[in-house]
Amino acid sequence: MNTAAARLEDDASAEISDMLRRSVQDFGALHPGVARTRRHRDLEPGYDATIWRAMAQAGWTGIAIPETSGGLDLGLAEICIVAEELAADLAPEPFGPATVAALAIARGDNATLRERLLPQIVSGDIIPALAWQEGSNTIDALAPSVRLAPISKGGLTLSGTKRFVPAAAGATGFAVTAETADGPSIVWVARDAAGLSMRGDLCIDGSWLQTVVFDGVELTSGDVIASPTATGPLLTRLVDEAAVIGAAELLGVIRAAFDRTHSYLGQRAQFGRPIGGFQVLQHRLVDLWMQRELVRALLDEAIEACVGDDAEKRARAASAVKAKASAAALANGRQSIQLHGAIGYADEHDIGLYLKRAIVKSAWMGGAPVHRRRLARFYGYSGQE
Repeated sequence: MNTAAARLEDDASAEISDMLRRSVQDFGALHPGVARTRRHRDLEPGYDATIWRAMAQAGWTGIAIPETSGGLDLGLAEICIVAEELAADLAPEPFGPATVAALAIARGDNATLRERLLPQIVSGDIIPALAWQEGSNTIDALAPSVRLAPISKGGLTLSGTKRFVPAAAGATGFAVTAETADGPSIVWVARDAAGLSMRGDLCIDGSWLQTVVFDGVELTSGDVIASPTATGPLLTRLVDEAAVIGAAELLGVIRAAFDRTHSYLGQRAQFGRPIGGFQVLQHRLVDLWMQRELVRALLDEAIEACVGDDAEKRARAASAVKAKASAAALANGRQSIQLHGAIGYADEHDIGLYLKRAIVKSAWMGGAPVHRRRLARFYGYSGQE
């Protein structure tokens, strides 16, 4: 591609990105996410199904799904734009986790299942959840203990437990990683399948993580999303991309908390002038700004790395941004509360909600220690932290 053509393509991509970002911001102005978070926290499923339908009508539930299935067929950069803006608005709907589950289904090698599920995901009739995690402090998705075994007449049975499944209470079904005799696979399990049960754990931000138990759930070969041949490459890439999406959500939280804190320092007066005029507080605010921009730069690098086929480069970039975003979101949340003074601890002030969301989102797809250890292994360091 010549330089002029490349420039035109970049300009078109930037225009699409700007339009998408503005559309999410306009949506948030009409449907404030903070208000929904307050209204639905501590209640299952933790979000508004009507708003999810509205998001589907806007096209966001199909943002990464092929056009042949009714989706927009956009990439990770566009997913991250929507994830960042929804997180900045503190929207409780599970855009990030559901998008990751949709990607697993869209990339599976079961064409018949894709044709059945993807249009319903695009329309918002199906809300998928990815059930892959079984233990804490790990992002290893290729060694599940949940078992998928053959039974008589060509059927399959699924047994085991998945933990920390976000937005499961409102999910229509689950993309579940399971071990088979030939290696790990991914299967689709409907929410109302016989033998499936769930137990919810309330998170600090009022959202829920579910423990999902599969007690001899009977499936067929038609329920297999990805065979063992396809699952390894699919999950390896998906874990990295999910970490990047999680980092984009954290960037949204960081950005919104910074904006609110900046505004507050310009409004609150002490000793006859706004406290934002005091140099010591300006220094703190600059530190928050620098952390935000570092996360933004690492996110851009990670998105670019995920476009290519260099698996190690992609994994390094994904872990770098997720580690930084997780640590920065927590540090910035705490500092924002400090800069708000005593009111930051009052539940009725929104700044506290951002710290609580940062605590939950920083752990999703691995917190800073998990990704730092992963980076250390890439660079040949195996010592203790």
